[in-house]
Amino acid sequence: MKDGIIRLNDYLCYLAIAVIAFAGYSAYGALGGLGGFVAGSVIAGFWLVLSGIYDEIRKVTASKGL
Repeated sequence: MKDGIIRLNDYLCYLAIAVIAFAGYSAYGALGGLGGFVAGSVIAGFWLVLSGIYDEIRKVTASKGL
């Protein structure tokens, strides 16, 4: 169950990048879209890094039988 929720949050982060980029484009044009993409990527990047760390820790503990 926990892995499913983490995967769902990963996909929601990708969706958030698209929504923030679209909002920036709608408000400020092409440069706003680019700025929204960068801002969304930075915000979502924090979650994706933490998700990747969780996956690696889970693999290490599973391989050691902990």
